[in-house]
Amino acid sequence: GLLPENIQEQFDWLQWIGVSVIAGIIMILLHIVVAAFIFRDNEYSNIPKERIAMQLELLGNLTKRELAALIGITFFIIALITTSFHKIPSPWLGLTVLYGILMFNMLDKQEFNKEIDWSFLIYVGGMISITNIFIYLNLDKFLINYLPIIGDTMVDNFILFLLILTIIILVMRMIFSTTVTILLMVMLLMPIANNIGINSWIVGFSILILGEIWFFPRQYSFYSQVRELAKNADDAIFLKFNMFSNAIKLIALYCSVFYWQLLGLL
Repeated sequence: GLLPENIQEQFDWLQWIGVSVIAGIIMILLHIVVAAFIFRDNEYSNIPKERIAMQLELLGNLTKRELAALIGITFFIIALITTSFHKIPSPWLGLTVLYGILMFNMLDKQEFNKEIDWSFLIYVGGMISITNIFIYLNLDKFLINYLPIIGDTMVDNFILFLLILTIIILVMRMIFSTTVTILLMVMLLMPIANNIGINSWIVGFSILILGEIWFFPRQYSFYSQVRELAKNADDAIFLKFNMFSNAIKLIALYCSVFYWQLLGLL
């Protein structure tokens, strides 16, 4: 919903994969290498096959709800991949899966009310609406006129623009959460990018990558949740790994710029 209609038509799921493949490969490979050096020890893990068989037996077969979820996810992914053929918008596909789950009583009323993060969905919907209002009132053109350095840097030197964007987002992440930072930057910069002829998907993708960078546990809400599950984990080692992870994200993003230039997207 945050992308303009012409960009939404251009970037289906296959295009998403194709354009982000360089960033994905770099991040996966470098994370594996870094993890191998940081977390490696001399302890040899030997889990008996009998124990694995016992655990599988305890888990049992898939329940009806698990099977329904698996079918729903598979249907949704296939439907998204084939959007160019059936032309059904993705929101309708998502509603189809939801109605199917509700119709077969795989999700009861209490779970529907409590387990779905409605506040976040309302928040995202509000931000999308604000973005549309932003464009309708021509505020993007206002920013371009009064802050020409934003548009000029995007067009003339996208690498420099990414550097400036990195600094801005790092400062914002000291104050705001990941979600708020990403949505604010998307709301401000994607309309500007679309207005000056820069592919807004690239700007949005860059914001998503940079918005996930964090240095302190308080900046990342999922860290505390994972920490509760892994009570014996070494915080110092993981935070060291996270520092490398931040650098890997930057390397992947900056390397992708040259790939996007080859594709003619910049």
